[in-house]
Amino acid sequence: MLKAFIIDDNRYAVEATYHAFCWEELGVSHIEKIYTPKGLAQRILEEKPHIVFIDIEMHDVSGLDVISQCKAAGSAALFIIITGHDNFKYAHAAVNLGIIYYLLKPIDADDVARLTKKLKKAVADFNGNDISAHLSTKEILDE
Repeated sequence: MLKAFIIDDNRYAVEATYHAFCWEELGVSHIEKIYTPKGLAQRILEEKPHIVFIDIEMHDVSGLDVISQCKAAGSAALFIIITGHDNFKYAHAAVNLGIIYYLLKPIDADDVARLTKKLKKAVADFNGNDISAHLSTKEILDE
């Protein structure tokens, strides 16, 4: 079974994300709700979640910076941006970091369906190794 982190400094956003997905369908058995941005990269690297939902702007911490640090350190987590910012610069930076989805708040049911399909494909390809080793970002984004 898989582990997911939902990271946002807004509790309502975390709860909305949590309730938007059918975690059992995705094979996720452990979900951490994280509301404080301190030490995120280190926590992700140590606890090795398979899926990470992360906001872009959390007080003085950038979710994009956290993703960049994690990727540079070899994290194989699948990162999903969840943000209220419909900003091309953010989306461009996120795609360049290899995120699999840019999810806008408030969460739309169509986006949940598309992301669920992508995550299910990644989970189906999972065989005990890193999920991302079996499904490249390009494959995920091309669906």
